[in-house]
Amino acid sequence: MKLIFHKGALLEDPHDLLLGAGRHLREVPADAAMRQAGAVAGLVREAIAHQCDMPE
Repeated sequence: MKLIFHKGALLEDPHDLLLGAGRHLREVPADAAMRQAGAVAGLVREAIAHQCDMPE
């Protein structure tokens, strides 16, 4: 299982949780998400804030 952010390339990732090198998509593996739940919550809040932004 993993958490996928469709516009993950737009997100700040100070905890280096996001994986992926594609143009937009980034993911967080379930084991990393469970270990750093607070950091993942921050990513989710930021993703919500960027939901209408378009990647370049």
